Amino acid sequence: MASPRVAYRYAKSLISLAQEQNALEGVKQDLDLLAGTLRTSDDLSLMLTSPIVMGDKKLAVLDAIFASKVSTLTMAFIRILVEKGRESILAGVASAGLALIRDLNNVRVVEVTTATGLDDSTRERILEEVKKLHGGEIELSERVDHDIIGGYTLKMDDQMIDASTRRQLQLLRRELTEHDYEPEF
Repeated sequence: MASPRVAYRYAKSLISLAQEQNALEGVKQDLDLLAGTLRTSDDLSLMLTSPIVMGDKKLAVLDAIFASKVSTLTMAFIRILVEKGRESILAGVASAGLALIRDLNNVRVVEVTTATGLDDSTRERILEEVKKLHGGEIELSERVDHDIIGGYTLKMDDQMIDASTRRQLQLLRRELTEHDYEPEF
């Protein structure tokens, strides 16, 4: 599927244009709003991907939602996407654009998953340790998953640390099933 690649190319164009016009911070805020809205509104996402709804209707809806909330640069970019028939990749463009901006600013997203929410002291300890590894800014994303039972998982880029109780139990199960237990007499 070519849409992630196409979304990346469009995002790269938008970010380059925003850099030329010294509007990168405004475009970042616009992309945050756009990504958040598309993530939370299934109806809007469905409308953008629908082949039944005509482009002019999609543009009118996007105009009504975003015209007063985003910069003229971002709105012009959205209009170009709709005119080219690429409105279905708008969410992909927004997330790719945010990723490009994070790369430009040397910011890494770290996702921490715990069985219960993090308290402030634990959050600070995790941020300090990850900053030692990365050396740049960290954007912490927290997730609660009761299935991990205890401990945590930490993901940054393509690396993952799984220190969850679920993982320890899986390792113990594998150890017990792969090796025959022979009691000593």
